[in-house]
Amino acid sequence: MSGTWSIRRRVSRWLLALVLLQAILVVVPAALLVSSSLDAELSSLLEEELAEFSSSMLALELRGETDPGAYLEEFLAESSAEHPLYPMAIGIWRSGERIAVAGSSDLVDHLPGFPRLLDQRVDDADWIAWRANQLEGGPGGDTMLAVLIDGRAQAKDLGGFGLVMLAVVLVVAALGLGFSVLIAGRVSTLVGGLSVGVRHLLGGQGDGHLEGGDLPVEVLPFVAELREGIEELRVRTDRFRLMTAGLAHELRSPVQNLIGETEVALMKQRDERTDQALLTSNLDELRDLGDAIHNLLQLASEGDELSNAHERFDLGEEAAIRLGADLARARRKGVEVQLESTGDLGLEGDREGVLRAVRNLVANGVSWTPAGQRVEVRFEGLDGEVCVHVDDSGPGVPEALRESIFEPFFQGPVQDDRRAGYGLGLAMVRGAVLHQGGTVVVGESRLGGARFELRLPRVPGALGQEGAAGR
Repeated sequence: MSGTWSIRRRVSRWLLALVLLQAILVVVPAALLVSSSLDAELSSLLEEELAEFSSSMLALELRGETDPGAYLEEFLAESSAEHPLYPMAIGIWRSGERIAVAGSSDLVDHLPGFPRLLDQRVDDADWIAWRANQLEGGPGGDTMLAVLIDGRAQAKDLGGFGLVMLAVVLVVAALGLGFSVLIAGRVSTLVGGLSVGVRHLLGGQGDGHLEGGDLPVEVLPFVAELREGIEELRVRTDRFRLMTAGLAHELRSPVQNLIGETEVALMKQRDERTDQALLTSNLDELRDLGDAIHNLLQLASEGDELSNAHERFDLGEEAAIRLGADLARARRKGVEVQLESTGDLGLEGDREGVLRAVRNLVANGVSWTPAGQRVEVRFEGLDGEVCVHVDDSGPGVPEALRESIFEPFFQGPVQDDRRAGYGLGLAMVRGAVLHQGGTVVVGESRLGGARFELRLPRVPGALGQEGAAGR
């Protein structure tokens, strides 16, 4: 597959390349250093031996000895004894002709017919070099001397050193390859073990594969994050399955009620009062379904930040208009709803989201308030924010549930044969409030039930801290 790669192969290549690079960085400089040292030693030895040879020959000429041939062998023997690793040859030229040489025949053949380059090193072959000068101060005046040194033995040793270093490089490379394969295999095995652990986690079989004592410390943060993410995914998945089943059941019940009541209504004649009661009941069911569907759509869009619409509106004026259907429902149930507004209630933000949150809280309060009791809704404009208080006369929210009831599809205990809600309204409230940058808390009302308090900044800001959960 295009774009895929293997940890084992990539780590092996990287480690092998690193080992080879380290070996090359050691071997090449070492070989160059040895070669340059040998070359410098050869040049220095040529200059030194030529200076000694010139000094000795000058002394002979000053003593009047014109046949230096016998002395050449003696000088060469002394020099060879002093430098046994460097075979030498020497020669003397006078009046343009070579008059005497000393040294092995193969080296003498490398001496020049006549040295035309003076006082500089001349390489005749690989690691065979000579140096010549003119004898100054002698009676002849045209005497030339040359010293030739053979450095091939040292060069051969250098070649042997190179072979040894090459062997070292190959051995190191082989060891590096072996270690790289071993390390890559270990890394691959570790990743494979993590994948097994992930499969166990996803399968609900525990995370023993992710708790091994042989995990490296570098992997532990990744494992912790992975475990947390998988646990969250599992919780969300389980919740989604549960809520899907519950939602399907809850939506099915009012639909079946509507179908059943309508079928009964069609089977026989009813008076106008009975028909009106039936239509009113059906209307309530339809509104519940509509609210549930709308809330579900709002929750589904939370990943897209609910809505990007920013509008300026007066929350008090808008709420008085939008709460008409909820107030009518409260009257039919015998519940009084009191609305109170103080201060500047102007807001900028998601108009529909904020109004839907207020409507859900009011509908929630009406649903839980018994007939003959009341729900108080107060809008208060403060400096930089608008507060909404919704107090009901219902049973209230147990403190143990105040951290859970804002979760989607959460359903608390059902009382007095009351049909459980869909668990969507308060989840949508939290999403809308947080999108505005506000906070929502739930506590106890002076009416004996629950109090929900929204604090909404006039301009959307950073996400607020959720003070508590709702039911």
